[in-house]
Amino acid sequence: MSNFSFLQSSADFAPFAAPAAAAEQILHIDPAACVLSCRRTMERAVKRGYSVGKGGEII
Repeated sequence: MSNFSFLQSSADFAPFAAPAAAAEQILHIDPAACVLSCRRTMERAVKRGYSVGKGGEII
């Protein structure tokens, strides 16, 4: 079970749930790959944040 499994149940957060879980799984195996997955997660989260309008609607 991942710390990010709750994100997968929501369509709003699904795009960055998978890379977040991948980063968590690979942390102790390959820290450099974990950093890349963290960056991918944050990029998707920021894109999602900018795609939401003031009233919560998706632009």
